[in-house]
Amino acid sequence: MSHPALHEEEPRNADNGIFLIFGGLLLAAAPLSYWYWGYRERAMIAKKEEMLRGIQERYAARHGSG
Repeated sequence: MSHPALHEEEPRNADNGIFLIFGGLLLAAAPLSYWYWGYRERAMIAKKEEMLRGIQERYAARHGSG
């Protein structure tokens, strides 16, 4: 009979950490993608409005305001 301290400790299961990280990333993907697409839509609208203002200003300068 051997002493309990002499038994080799079983290695801990490292797969649990991988599953936790993967699960966290999966859960974070939905709100992050929702935020990104909303941000992108607002940025594109602002960019289009800025481009239209530039076109209108150039047209007014070329053809006179009125």
